[in-house]
Amino acid sequence: MKVHFITVGGKDLAIAMAKPYKKVPLDEWKILCDHFASQEFEKVFSQNSENRLKQLYAPGQGSLSITGHIHKEAEMVASREKALTLAQAQAHETIDPTDLANLSSSAEFVVGPPPIDEYAIMTQSLGTHSRW
Repeated sequence: MKVHFITVGGKDLAIAMAKPYKKVPLDEWKILCDHFASQEFEKVFSQNSENRLKQLYAPGQGSLSITGHIHKEAEMVASREKALTLAQAQAHETIDPTDLANLSSSAEFVVGPPPIDEYAIMTQSLGTHSRW
């Protein structure tokens, strides 16, 4: 809304007040224009702009809040642990002696269990997002 205020009115408050932002009632738009034109708002707006320019790294969290990212990371860790536990359980399955005769001719019994594919586990847990 601040960009609209600057675009339509610039320094002329009367012109900005006459052209409200989309779907904002005229009386509320006038209150916003007074707020945008105030010295206090200009001071805070300028300080925030300067602070953003001083950032060493651009924020990369996207549409999630910091708290949202913390919860998402906790879910990924839990999912990763679950996938690893499942893979380890499959690799160390116990063989029932009654099935020993049936399994003795299989390649898995002769060679051993398939190796744990860490890449597959990580892809299953984390997905294939480019940042991982």
